[in-house]
Amino acid sequence: MVVALASWAGAASPSDRYRPPDGWRAPPSGPSGTAATVGDRAGEAPNVVLIAFSGRCALTSCTPPDENEDALSRTLVPAVVAAWSAAGLRVEAWTYRAHLDDDPVRGRGYRSAHADLDNAVQDGVLGPGASTRVVLLGYSHGTQFAHLLAFEHPDVRFAASVLLDSICLGWDADHAAGLVAALAPGAGPWADDGPYQVGCDVLSIPGLVGHLDLGDVVPWNVARSLEVRTGGQVVGAVRDVRTNVRPDGSRIGLDVVDLADARHQEADEVGGAAFDRWVAWAFEVLDAD
Repeated sequence: MVVALASWAGAASPSDRYRPPDGWRAPPSGPSGTAATVGDRAGEAPNVVLIAFSGRCALTSCTPPDENEDALSRTLVPAVVAAWSAAGLRVEAWTYRAHLDDDPVRGRGYRSAHADLDNAVQDGVLGPGASTRVVLLGYSHGTQFAHLLAFEHPDVRFAASVLLDSICLGWDADHAAGLVAALAPGAGPWADDGPYQVGCDVLSIPGLVGHLDLGDVVPWNVARSLEVRTGGQVVGAVRDVRTNVRPDGSRIGLDVVDLADARHQEADEVGGAAFDRWVAWAFEVLDAD
């Protein structure tokens, strides 16, 4: 299967693509206070689909990107599902590794995420009129894949994205060649920005100098977004250093959790400083959605 890259905002001009699409509504400012009843909706479809992308594997223990694994499926995602399920939500989790392709041992890749989302829309589980909410979750390199999925599905409304210490350093070196071969060159939000690229330093935002990574720009079809930023590695070199924005440079519906004393490796831990905060934040967004 060849993944076809959808043109963001269709054939809109560069100036048009920065405006919210027709019918876009501003996200709520806080929870509605009805968490006790959120799981009482009729029907067998899940209340929430959690789509999670793991990060790059550690250089000291493996060779990325081919040995990147679906690590979030082991502890973090089950803990999130358990927390939201205990609060009354029916949750279905889709988990993927930071790679274009599947691996029988290390997990499924971006092609499968793309196909899974397309199938869910075709089946009516997601898309216009569906009650199921979708939450994107990415850690480190996985944040770029999470937002790429949203950019490639502009007609799908995502309730939220949670970006755990978004990193793009090394992402293009790992994935650009494979993605350029699979996607449609010249399409998408970065088509008029020169040579075809995929993830890092590709999006030009009004009022900002330079270009931003996919993980730094929250597309309009993601209603709310939270970025969790740590103090980095021991030397502070690997961490999220940019504050996320919307395509027009605004910060509508965007929140930040700064954990200066935490390390990059702790951002995806169940018992880490970030876990309770972002899991509760996402539940409030789902409750208010």
